[in-house]
This record gives sequence, structure tokens and C-alpha cells, in this order.
Amino acid sequence: MPKITAVGSEKPVKCVPRRHMQAAMFMTYDAMVAMCKSAPDYEPGDELIYYGGTKKLANLNNRSAEQEGEALNALEEAGIIPVDAEQVRFRAGRWTTDKYRVVEHDEYVKTNTCPPLRYDATGKKLKPGRLARALERKWISKITGVLWPDFMADAIADGIAATRENEAAKK
Repeated sequence: MPKITAVGSEKPVKCVPRRHMQAAMFMTYDAMVAMCKSAPDYEPGDELIYYGGTKKLANLNNRSAEQEGEALNALEEAGIIPVDAEQVRFRAGRWTTDKYRVVEHDEYVKTNTCPPLRYDATGKKLKPGRLARALERKWISKITGVLWPDFMADAIADGIAATRENEAAKK
């Protein structure tokens, strides 16, 4: 049963998978789910197993294999496509087929919480948002006049975001 989120008198917003992911992650996830569910032997309620690699997803989503690889890594880190075992080599040296178990939203929210809404019914921000990491790094370099390494600029940006969140919580 999906979690329902409501603010004030607005119509409740149903939590869906895309609310847990960045756009690039969702594009890959959606393609994997679609391929699993379009398999001829798929029955509703079956576990979703995706057999395929980054190049197949790249062709489906019109993106590079590198972009799909990054999206797969992010999905793995988020626990949306849990890694059961590493890909292994056959005796002849070829790799086995990529195999991913795709977690659907209902299963995912049993161990993870749904993100809160960002805006109320009037359009007012409920939680301050953040820029993309690359834009935050550029902004940090611009306001400080120093070209920081990525990990340091990220730490500074995280600190600023935490301060803003604390200030918003006090209001």
C-alpha cells in the first residue's frame, strides 16, 4: 500500500518511485521495470529480474553507456536494485550476463521513508531546496574566490544547506 502524504486541505499526494530518485536514476529504473514487466512470461506479483547491460539501457534511453553506468551505481547505492552477487567470469574468460533484481516501490518503502513534500497547496516552500552539486561547487568557488577540490566544496555546501534547514525549522 503506497504512503499517502497530505498538507493542509489539498488533495493527498500518493508517493511514487520517482520521488525517491533523481531524474537520471528514474529514467533507468523505469526502463528496467518496463522491460521486466513486458517479458512474455511475466505474471503480476513476480519478482522483477532485469538481465541486460548498460548498452541495452543506453539504447533504450538514448544516453551513453557511461551515463547508464552512473545511474545503475546510484540505484545500487540507494538499494533500489540490490546487488546479490558480483558478476563472474566463465572459464573461457567471458563475463556472465548482468542480472539485477529491481525493487518496486511498495517493497522499497518497507525499509525506507518517503520524502516529504517540498511545497504546500499554495506553492510556498516547505523545505529549502538545493542546487545540483556541480552548481553548488561553482557557487562556492565564486563567493569564496577559491577553486576548492570537489570534496571540500561539497562539505562547505553541505554545511550551508544544514544551516539553512535549521533556520527554516526555527521559523
